[in-house]
Amino acid sequence: MIREASRTTSLLGRPKRDYLRVVLCSLARSPGALVSTLITAISEYGSTVRGRVWQLFYLVEALVLVHEMRHRNLSQIHVHHANNAADIARVAVLFVARQSNSTWRWTLSMHGPTEFLAPESFDLAKKAQSAAAIACISHYCRNQLIALDPGMEGSKLEIIRMGVDVDTYRPRVMSSTDTHKPRILYVGRLVKEKGVMNLLQALKELADEGVEFEAEIVGAGPLKGDIAAAINDFGLTEYVRLVGPVGQDKLPRLYNWANVFCLPSYAEGVPVVLMEAMSSEIAVLTTSVAGIPELVAHGETGLLVAPGDVSGLTQGLRDLCANAERRVRLGSKARGVVQREFQVRPNAQRLLETVILRGSDNVAPNAGYPASGDQSGLAR
Repeated sequence: MIREASRTTSLLGRPKRDYLRVVLCSLARSPGALVSTLITAISEYGSTVRGRVWQLFYLVEALVLVHEMRHRNLSQIHVHHANNAADIARVAVLFVARQSNSTWRWTLSMHGPTEFLAPESFDLAKKAQSAAAIACISHYCRNQLIALDPGMEGSKLEIIRMGVDVDTYRPRVMSSTDTHKPRILYVGRLVKEKGVMNLLQALKELADEGVEFEAEIVGAGPLKGDIAAAINDFGLTEYVRLVGPVGQDKLPRLYNWANVFCLPSYAEGVPVVLMEAMSSEIAVLTTSVAGIPELVAHGETGLLVAPGDVSGLTQGLRDLCANAERRVRLGSKARGVVQREFQVRPNAQRLLETVILRGSDNVAPNAGYPASGDQSGLAR
């Protein structure tokens, strides 16, 4: 991650004079293209007044993006999430088309769930129509897009899974028993939709019953203070440690410490942290929302409960704490699922071949992977 960050060019955080220079150069060279792009963006993109005003800022960033891409001889943009990055990509492609009749393309990886909760505010239907191809990380995600526009069904939507490096996330010890006492791990943002408070309520029930366990909550977010207070109020200070955020390089050690992973979310896509835990052969307990059941099969590769079901969450944790053999069995089968379907390298290759480069003759040879030493990554 540190290496990739050093090779990434950001569109934000530049001196104001850099943005002004790009705008003035674009205006001098292609005034008609710039004005017509602005008119289209303001009139057709964004479903609210605020959203249309923001198109002004997205246009400026799009001009910077076009400049950076031309410098690298690139003509293909791929975006993860249908958020403001997608706004910038479609405006950039539109400007280039108006300016030079070049056929640049932009493609999209659709994750959810945020965009599906407010599709109009994200202008999701129009973005999906504008993208040349879309990689959906789950069947749930694909179905949500089809529901927005039934005419979108077809080859434009590909199921491309997210993935993890199974060599990085390996089991602690390959054995048929688990002699450690229950060690429960949560990794994620400390926000309401992750259900961390539900997890603490369940842990309080276990502690009150006299169940022995340790738990670590890893992550950062606006609920940090509330979670710390709840740990104290629930009498969990001897059981639960609030670790805070950690670097990606520290996560394998955390997974190797745990033998139960709990993610009691209300809204998700297909969480990478679940894949990391499962690849590490940890028994997972999570909620049956969005694309999670496509990763976790209840009773086979993990346990699923309804979101908000604290009683079910408590029972699932109680069962996993009491049954070391089941923890091992679920963890072993979970790693097999990740190895078969959720490995990062083959899925990244599929994304490149079937979505990013599909039908695109004008994409530069290094569009998929930056040349060594070249800061070809572009980030907002």
